[in-house]
Amino acid sequence: KGIVQIIKATAAGDLPFPNAHVDCIFDIMSAITFIPDEAVRVAYFNNVVRLLKPGGAYFFLAVSNLAVFNDKVVDSTLDEPGLFKRKFDNMIEKAYSADELKRYLAGLSVCCLDVVSEHTRAFGDEKFERENGFWFGCFTKES
Repeated sequence: KGIVQIIKATAAGDLPFPNAHVDCIFDIMSAITFIPDEAVRVAYFNNVVRLLKPGGAYFFLAVSNLAVFNDKVVDSTLDEPGLFKRKFDNMIEKAYSADELKRYLAGLSVCCLDVVSEHTRAFGDEKFERENGFWFGCFTKES
């Protein structure tokens, strides 16, 4: 086996890796942002904590509940705090409070948790801005 292994799996599913298997996990507004179901979100975060080696780091960019932006639609069918739809594609996103992130990632320590207002989309060169729109975080697993 080499250093990189690519598999197709559900991030909140039964991933085929043992506990404490990886040094770093990066989630730049993918799973962390687009999981509208609470049970699936809990399973995802449990996998993050389970898979990190002691001393390992989880880096993420996620929507902040402090965000001020014009591209969201309040939808009364979304009954969980923090859930909303984006105007341009009706995609459901989850906005987190700092306390929620700390609760979901219990077992990890906060290295940094900063509010940022912009990022460049992964596909293309469009700069995406939301005032206080995102959490940039790094949580680590104790050695």
